[in-house]
Amino acid sequence: MIHIMMTGLTGYLGGRVARRLIADPTVRLSALKRSFSDTRSVADIVGRITCYDVDRVSLMSMFKNDPVDLVIHCATNYGRNHEARSSIVDANLVLPLKLLEASVAHGVKAFINTDTMLNKGISDYTLSKRQMNDWLQVYGAELLAVNVALEHFFGPGDDPSKFVSFVIRELLLGVDRIPLTPGGQRRDFVFIDDVVSAFEHVVRYAGDKGASAKGYESFEVGRGESVAVKDFLLMLRDIMGNMTTKLDFGALPYRAHEVMSVTADISKVSALGWSPRVALSEALQRTIEEERKYRWKCT
Repeated sequence: MIHIMMTGLTGYLGGRVARRLIADPTVRLSALKRSFSDTRSVADIVGRITCYDVDRVSLMSMFKNDPVDLVIHCATNYGRNHEARSSIVDANLVLPLKLLEASVAHGVKAFINTDTMLNKGISDYTLSKRQMNDWLQVYGAELLAVNVALEHFFGPGDDPSKFVSFVIRELLLGVDRIPLTPGGQRRDFVFIDDVVSAFEHVVRYAGDKGASAKGYESFEVGRGESVAVKDFLLMLRDIMGNMTTKLDFGALPYRAHEVMSVTADISKVSALGWSPRVALSEALQRTIEEERKYRWKCT
């Protein structure tokens, strides 16, 4: 039996990773949350997880009283709600650094960090992620430190402020126009189920190797192929059958420091036996169907 402790249980990615982990009878899962965290999104599984409130119990005592084999840091603050920079840094850098310290102090075998492939100069969020990755490499001298850099993932039930979810919901509402950049950026869009599967493979690898190895390793997760944002959105609109909403390409400028082409190098994670299974068209169809059901329930 392996004891895994994770953060981000109530988040979109973390909740789905947790569901996959507890389906494995060889895994015992615990999670860090705040006493006031909204656990409704994981209400069906939270009773099977040992939860610790980080605002009430010290990290060191948690590790001391309940020895941990592996830590997964999924908690993320994207800064989309205009949070203070200190709040973004707390979630993306300070908390995982404290977890790393506790992990080393209590003999944790491996630490898995969730990262982004976005340009680190775009935002406070990406800057904090770069800084965390730098520290993760430092801690590779003391345990197996694994970085999982994700390309643009999406799926049903995601935060409505995220790009793909936002466009889908605007198209469902039938708005007159959606202001967009020219859409020439190429992104490696990947479905949430494939991302969770990649985590499962990385966790298994880290669990097996962490007992006897230290060092830093990095895995990139995407489909391994990029598509222009404009083409992706036109495909999305065609699948939805909405030909009245104008996708107003060019109404917005590109972001400062925008990287025009990103493709995940999936060779390392593929060597673990993983491969993306869901085609973009199928992923969009499944996401759209679930969003339509959600809107129907709410009307």
